[in-house]
Amino acid sequence: SGSGSGSGGRAKSGGRGGRLRFGDDADADADADADDDVADGKKSDVSLPLLCLYTARSAFVLDISYSTASGAEAEGTVQASVEPLEQHLLSAASSTKIVTILPGPGCGYQSTLSSWDVLCRPGSMMALMSSDGEDSLVLSHGIGGGRGGGGGTPQPVTVPLRRGYEELGSDISDSIVDVCFVSSSPAASADDAATSTDLFPSMSVLLLSRTGCVHAASPILFDGALYPRKAVVDASRHIRGEIDRLDSNNPAKPDEAMLWRRAKAAVHHLDEAFGTLTDRSVYVKAGALPSARDGPQSSKEWPVATQGPLVVVPEVSDVPTLSGDGAGSSCIVPFSGTGAGSACVSGFAVGRVVNTEDGANNPRVDVGVMSAGTTLFPRFDFESEADADALDENLEGVAAIVEIIEFESPPSPQDVDGSGSMVNSTLRCTLIPDPIDGSALYHVTQRGVVTVTTNAVDVIAQRVASSSAGSGREPAPEESISTSAWSLLEVSSPAALEGVGLSGDAHLGHVLLATASDGSIEAVNITAAQYLHEASKISSENVSERALTVVSSAQTESDEALKAMESLPPLHELIAPLLQDISSGLAGMGKLVGGATRPQDANPGTVATVLSTKSSCEKDVVLPLKELHSLTTARRDLLQDMYESQMTQIEELRKMVETLRERMTKSNEKKEQAEENATALSQRSAAVLTAAKDLVPTITEAEHQYFTQLKRYDASCKKWQGHIDTMKNRADKLSDETSAQSAAPSLDIGANEMTHMNELVKGQGNHLKLAARKLEKLGRETKRITQAVGLDSVYGVGVTKGKENVHGQ
Repeated sequence: SGSGSGSGGRAKSGGRGGRLRFGDDADADADADADDDVADGKKSDVSLPLLCLYTARSAFVLDISYSTASGAEAEGTVQASVEPLEQHLLSAASSTKIVTILPGPGCGYQSTLSSWDVLCRPGSMMALMSSDGEDSLVLSHGIGGGRGGGGGTPQPVTVPLRRGYEELGSDISDSIVDVCFVSSSPAASADDAATSTDLFPSMSVLLLSRTGCVHAASPILFDGALYPRKAVVDASRHIRGEIDRLDSNNPAKPDEAMLWRRAKAAVHHLDEAFGTLTDRSVYVKAGALPSARDGPQSSKEWPVATQGPLVVVPEVSDVPTLSGDGAGSSCIVPFSGTGAGSACVSGFAVGRVVNTEDGANNPRVDVGVMSAGTTLFPRFDFESEADADALDENLEGVAAIVEIIEFESPPSPQDVDGSGSMVNSTLRCTLIPDPIDGSALYHVTQRGVVTVTTNAVDVIAQRVASSSAGSGREPAPEESISTSAWSLLEVSSPAALEGVGLSGDAHLGHVLLATASDGSIEAVNITAAQYLHEASKISSENVSERALTVVSSAQTESDEALKAMESLPPLHELIAPLLQDISSGLAGMGKLVGGATRPQDANPGTVATVLSTKSSCEKDVVLPLKELHSLTTARRDLLQDMYESQMTQIEELRKMVETLRERMTKSNEKKEQAEENATALSQRSAAVLTAAKDLVPTITEAEHQYFTQLKRYDASCKKWQGHIDTMKNRADKLSDETSAQSAAPSLDIGANEMTHMNELVKGQGNHLKLAARKLEKLGRETKRITQAVGLDSVYGVGVTKGKENVHGQ
């Protein structure tokens, strides 16, 4: 929380006198002047961002700086420490405790991917506090004075929201366990049309209850915060347009009157919070603290109403449980995605750790989306019950859970007791959005860190953008939701993870720093880890594909060979024309000349006949024979290759048959063992079932309501027992002091007063006798009526023949 240059490096134990010690990389983010001083061997003070350190009953804002020199190490010093919530906690009830603290928007803590355009004072923070039967949001509006805001005077504290609930135990009560600011989509910064409704999400928060209900609250304003002037002007113009459009005096339209009252309250609050916008500055300062000119009933002090629930996080695990106080077992963070979609969609993520029947603690993330813009309208707690119920009903359907990721993890050795049984315990968790990748977040528990990457918010936003009429966007191709989850860091027993921080700094890189309970510090390069994960994933897919194709590889080769054979014409079709040509050529040849014709007797006609016969023989006999020879030779080589391939395949098949026989033998052995185990388990299950039949609860609904009422009475008694004891002690002390210091009390009553009192007593006696006679007469009439209608047998009886009777009490 706050501002300042510099970035803390790896901490080492052992500073003295409130001094801190940082590692070699402590001056990585020092400014140019500090670097020049270090190069010259001079010392220079570098300020770190303000740090908020809080416990259940206290909160401190620390101003830390360190001196750089030419040495390898730098010593840090706590310059100032401020408790901004001290006065509020001292005046609050003793049961009040801090659940969580968030820095105000624009204090340097949030991700750069989120489109927060609000700039708060250094040290601005919002605290979620819980006490007996009440949750509250407490705002500290920054720290004034001092270097960088630290060490100055804290601004006044305001409590804009109080939400009461009935404290009846962890299984019934619905307290708030976490809170987060609403972050609009990064697409809003690139969409000019979305700026008219940017103000409403920027001053809204989401509240997560113990039972998984997501509520909202607006407006939550920090004093002195800077808001974009265009957003404030457009929001005010939008509300005034709603006031002009709605009819507040038409009895036939009660809904419009309800919305008109809501808009009037909202515009009145905005006018007082931002004042008259006369200048042309880019930013407007908000005023959340009442001043003298606001009057005695300033709208800045109006209590904010809780809206919703917007959505209920579904439950899919077998045995979900919560921690003892409900805090830490669930958390909610803004999850806006990468901004590849509509600016009217805002995302969030709910993280939990759920227990299963086998004793495992499975990290779970529920990704949700909600309609941004004017959905979270400013509302205040003075609404009538009818208006509040109607407005909450209008919020149904504005949010939805679009993706559920439950990472299955085996039981840890810490969850196994001495007898080998599983101990069903719940871990605390938190979610950390990635500062660089808008589609990634990290689920952190004591056991390790799980990386979850999903494009669910972007896909839903793209669908909303493509379905919006007149949005000016080209319809994007339909894209499916893609989600992956993998373990980034695991801590071996008995050590536990104590703290995790992410860095998206240009100097440090995309790094995750984790500290364990044994004092060790682990730095993980997230980019390299993601690369190794994707590489191992591709490698495992290739290995699995090879494992799956071991049996089918030979079949694939044989299929390819078969296709090659089918693409070639049969041999008899190729040689049949050649044989026909050879046969025709041989048949056309006759004995034209013989041995009786001597060479000297040959004439030119005879020589021409011989040459023609020779040419016909070469053409019709010799050439077809050569072509026939080449075809048969090629086909012989092909058949030889096929023969060798088939022999190889047969050998592979033999090996596969042997492998299958071995596996079948092992499977038969495992089958026999499984059958033996199944028989033993069936016997045990039968025995457990027989024993459990006597343990099945047989109470009726009336008895269940009776026990619930007893639990309510018991919780109320415990709640007020301490107050009653305190009052008794004070009364006893006061009685002792009175008896010791004062004389015996005396009362002087005159004769007239005594006469009046006696007459009053006699008159009351007459009234009582008259009432007794009327009651006796009414009893006789009632008895006569019940006898006439036949109800005298069941009158005053609560249960007859084992069935419940609604007449009895």
